[in-house]
Amino acid sequence: MPPAPYALDLTAIALARFPRRLNRWDGTTYRRLFVIGGAFVAVAVRQEGPPTDPHLRFIFSGPAHIPSPLLDHLTGYVARMLGVTAEIAPFLAVAARDPVIGPLTRALPGLRLFRKSDVVEEVIVNILAQQISLPFAYQCKARLVEAYGPRLTTGGMTRYALPTPAILATLTPEAVRPLLISRQKAAAMRAFGEAVVSGALDLAALPRMSDAEAIAALTAVRGIGPWTAHWTLGRTLGRGHIVPVGDVGVQAILGRAYGLNRKMTPEEVRHWADGWGEHALLAAAYLIGGAWRNLVA
Repeated sequence: MPPAPYALDLTAIALARFPRRLNRWDGTTYRRLFVIGGAFVAVAVRQEGPPTDPHLRFIFSGPAHIPSPLLDHLTGYVARMLGVTAEIAPFLAVAARDPVIGPLTRALPGLRLFRKSDVVEEVIVNILAQQISLPFAYQCKARLVEAYGPRLTTGGMTRYALPTPAILATLTPEAVRPLLISRQKAAAMRAFGEAVVSGALDLAALPRMSDAEAIAALTAVRGIGPWTAHWTLGRTLGRGHIVPVGDVGVQAILGRAYGLNRKMTPEEVRHWADGWGEHALLAAAYLIGGAWRNLVA
C-alpha cells in the first residue's frame, strides 16, 4: 500500500517506450526475472485500486525452496524500484508552489521515479546511451541481455535476467560487434566488470560514501564519466538532490518548460536542482513524463 497518490501505469510508462528484455510492462503488469539464492524468481506486479487508494499485488513464481527472508528482500527491492516506499506528500507540498511542476503533479497524479534495479544495470544503460539516441541504446541493451543474460524458458516463453559483472568482464569488441555495440563501449563495460570483480570498485560501499567519494569511485573506472555517475547516484542510489547537469535532454526540457527558448546551461540546471533539494530528481521525472505526453510547452 504505497502512500497515495500512486499510479503504477504512470511510473512504468517509460518501460513501454523502448524494446525491453528485463523490465517489461504490458500496460497493466510489471514483470521482471531475478536470480536470487541461485534460483530464478519471476516477479509480476499490478495495481489494484485507484491512485487515491492504491494497493499493489506482488506475485512470485519460482522454486518452493526459496526462503521467505529472500522473498521479503526481493519484495523490498522491487518496491523501491517502483517508488512504492517513497513518501510523496513533502514533494507535493513543494511542487504546489512551482508554476510548472505544480500543474504536472495534478495532471499526472501518482507518478514516481522508476529506478534501475542496481548500479550494474544503471552503468550498462548509461555506457550504451553515450552519444547515441535512447531508442538505439535500449535496442543495444536488449541485444546484450539476450546474448549474455541468464535465461529461463517456461511455457514456450524465454525471460532474461541482468548480466553479472563477471560476464561483463569477459566481453570483447569482437564478441559484441554483432550486437552493434561499439569497441569503446565494449571496453567500458569490460572495465566496469573487471573493476567490480577485482574489488577495485566496491558496489556495496557506494551507498555509504559521500557524493564526491561515490562519483570519484565510479569515474575512476575507464569509460565512466560524470554523466553516468550522476544518474547512478540519483536514480539508483536514491540521492534525489542530484540531477545530471550535463544531460542534454534534461537541459532541453527544463529550458522549454521554463520559457527560455533554449537549453539550460549546466550551471542553470544545477541552480534549478538546488532549489528543489532532495526532490530535484522527482521534479525532473515529472517534467520528462509531462514532455512525453505533450504537457510541457
